[in-house]
Amino acid sequence: RLPNDAPIFHPDGTRRLVIQAVDQLRPDGVEVIRLAASDGRVEPADILAALQREGFHTLLVEGGGFTISRFIDAGLLDRLHIAIAPVLIGAGQQGITMPSPPDTLAEAMRPTTTAFSVGSDVVFDCELPR
Repeated sequence: RLPNDAPIFHPDGTRRLVIQAVDQLRPDGVEVIRLAASDGRVEPADILAALQREGFHTLLVEGGGFTISRFIDAGLLDRLHIAIAPVLIGAGQQGITMPSPPDTLAEAMRPTTTAFSVGSDVVFDCELPR
């Protein structure tokens, strides 16, 4: 869904790489890793394996609740940063929703967490079990 005129594709001297499940040409200089999708989704483990083959050893996943929850569910995140801002929107996308939620609250993941104030926002740094 990322359009070819997205700013992230503009050449700036850094390596530009996109992982996609569709045949779509990208701008010159952009490397494409094509992975198979299941139900329109690429598995987080497949993404991580492909990036490791390219020499990446650390990955920052900046995504919405759906993307992040799939990486958590797959046990592939070490840390999770959650920012809470005092802004009342009233509608929009739902937050993190686990694909395989626990049956009881007692079984829920309870990461070791440190909270930081950033102006009027609060950022939670959560260390996730693997």
